Amino acid sequence: MAAVFFIAVFVVVIGFVSAFMKGLHTLLPNTIQRMIQNVSNGIDELMKSVVIVLFPYIFGYIGHLWSTAWMLAGACLGLIAGIGIRQAISEQQTLSRTIKELQESKTTQTKNPTNNELSQVVGKAEVTNDSDDDYSEEYYAGHRALELGDYALASIHFSAAITKNPNEGLYYVELADCQETLGDHAPAIESLTHALRCDPNHHFLHGSIAKLRFETKDYLGTVIDLTTAIARISDEFKVGWYADRGRALLELGAYEKSVADFSRAIQAESNETDKKGGYFGDRARALVKLESFDSALHDFTEAHRLDPENACWIGERGALKMGNRDFHGAIADYARALELDPDCVAADWKDAISFTAEQMNSK
Repeated sequence: MAAVFFIAVFVVVIGFVSAFMKGLHTLLPNTIQRMIQNVSNGIDELMKSVVIVLFPYIFGYIGHLWSTAWMLAGACLGLIAGIGIRQAISEQQTLSRTIKELQESKTTQTKNPTNNELSQVVGKAEVTNDSDDDYSEEYYAGHRALELGDYALASIHFSAAITKNPNEGLYYVELADCQETLGDHAPAIESLTHALRCDPNHHFLHGSIAKLRFETKDYLGTVIDLTTAIARISDEFKVGWYADRGRALLELGAYEKSVADFSRAIQAESNETDKKGGYFGDRARALVKLESFDSALHDFTEAHRLDPENACWIGERGALKMGNRDFHGAIADYARALELDPDCVAADWKDAISFTAEQMNSK
C-alpha cells in the first residue's frame, strides 16, 4: 500500500508540473514551446491511464478499514473521481487539438496587424533622457483630452508618453482604448500586445485583445487569446470569456465546442439576467447548426424568458417552429418579434408572417 500512495503522490506532483509547463510554454521560444508541449501531453496521457485505476484502489483500501460495504462504496467513489479527472484532461486535450486543427486549416498564416501610425508617432522604442515628469505630463495631458472627448488628441499625448518611456504598459493600454473608440481595431491590438510584453502577467489583456480580434473577424486568434486568458485567470472572471470563445468557435464552424463553451457560461452565470439569456440564445444557434432542433427550441425559449425585450430570440424561435411546420406557433412568435422591433434590419418579420401564412394555407 505504501507503494500505491507513493504513486499517488507522484501523479499529483507531475500533474502540477504539467499545469506549470502549460502556463510557461507560451513565454518561451517556439522550439522549446513544442518540446515542452509534447512532454506535457505525455504527462496528461499517463495521468489519464493511472487515475482510472489508482483512485478506486486508494478509496477502496481506505474503506476496507471499516467494512466490505465501505470498501465497495469507496471504490465506486474513487472510480467516479477518476472518471471526472480523466474527462477534464480529455476536454482540455480536445480543445487544444481543435485550436491546432483550426490553425492548420487556415490558408494563410495569422499575422498581427502592423500599427504604422503608432510607429510614425512613437518611433523606435528607446528610453530618452527625459525626466519622469516629462512623460507623466504627456500622460495627464492625454487624460485631459479624454475628458474633452478628443480621442485623437489623447492618442497623440499617450504616444508621446510611450516615446519617452516605452516600458510603461499603462500608456499602451490607454492608447489602445483611444484607438478602439476611434474604430482603429488593428492598431489597438498592437498597442495591447506591447502592453502585454511590458507586463506578461497582466493576463486580462488577452481577453481585451480577443475582443478586438473578434471585431476584425480573426476568430482563430480570438479563440487562442481567450484560451490563454481562461487558463490563467480565476473562475469568477471566466463567464464572459467562455461565451466569447463560444461565439468565435461558432463562426469557425466548431459547433460542438461552441455548445460546450456556452454551456459552461450558462452554468457559471448564477444571475437570471438578459446576459444569461444571450448565452442561451447563442447556444441555440449552435444547436441549430448541429440539427438538435428540440434542444435549440428549449434554449430560444429560455433566452426569450430571460431577455424578453430582444426580438431576435423570439423571432429565431419562430423560424425554428416554421421549420417544424408549427405554423401557428411561428406566426405568433414572428408577430411578437415585429411588436418588439418593427424596424429590424436583420429580419423582415412581416414577410416572415406572410410566408408562413401562405405555407399554412397551402398545407
